Amino acid sequence: MVTALILLSLLGTFAASLYMRVDLELEAQAGEETWARLRVRWLRGSVGYEFATDAPKKEKVAKEEKPEDPESDPLAPAHNAMSVWESSLRDKIETLLKELYQRVTLQALSVHGRIGLGDPADTGIAMAAILPIADLADQLSMCDVDIEPCYEQAELTGEANANLSLIPAELLPPLLSFGLSRENLREMRALWKNRAR
Repeated sequence: MVTALILLSLLGTFAASLYMRVDLELEAQAGEETWARLRVRWLRGSVGYEFATDAPKKEKVAKEEKPEDPESDPLAPAHNAMSVWESSLRDKIETLLKELYQRVTLQALSVHGRIGLGDPADTGIAMAAILPIADLADQLSMCDVDIEPCYEQAELTGEANANLSLIPAELLPPLLSFGLSRENLREMRALWKNRAR
């Protein structure tokens, strides 16, 4: 009986915590040094935690240069993302992102970077998808977005900072609706199989 009461009180506390506002602060950099830090603050900053992926320290010992494998594609993740964007999941992902955006309060956003996919045509397609969103975001007072294309070579460099707040329970309905849809799961599984080839 006592155990059941303790479990119910813990479950109630957890459920109540999902309705309390959480502040997130994200910093990231890509390029020669790639790292990301996410600070999570809860209960008006009285509880907090930081997740970080720091850049590996460079060794001073000269490394042997390995010949590049012509079969390996360093931009495979970008091409996989493009295949998702071109799939029928695109509209559903856009709807999910809109629903999540409506439930998140963006306080500040700063993004500066250069993107190149190695092939000028692929870079142009990616920029055609990114630039309208970047220009729209740049018009908001709390946003500073500047993304440049790099048509000469494969490149992903830049830095980003974002401050936002949210109530976790408000994000659950659209995430569960998207994630538990049989049709979406079937399409994601098919994309994953294509990726493995």
